[in-house]
Amino acid sequence: MSEFSVLLICGFLFWTLTGIGMVFDKSPWAWINELIRSATFMLMYFKFGTWNEFKIPVEILYAVFVGSIAISLISIVGQMASLTASTKKKQN
Repeated sequence: MSEFSVLLICGFLFWTLTGIGMVFDKSPWAWINELIRSATFMLMYFKFGTWNEFKIPVEILYAVFVGSIAISLISIVGQMASLTASTKKKQN
C-alpha cells in the first residue's frame, strides 16, 4: 500500500472520529458532516474498491453506509423541522 493511500485512510479515520465528536456535542453540522462522509466513502469504494489485506463483505459495507446516510437524512429533516417550529413560535 502506498504512503498516499495510508494518508487517505488516516484522514478518513480522523474525519470519522471528528464526526462522532460532533454528534455527541450536538453540533448543528454533525449530521450534514456524516451524510457527506458516508456518501464520500460510498463513492470512493465504488470507484477504487478495497485493499486486499482487509476485506469486509460488500453487503455489510453497503448496509452500514446506506443506513448511516438514511439516519443522517432523517436527522437533517428533523433538525430543519425543529428549527422551523421554533422560528414560528418566536414570531407568534
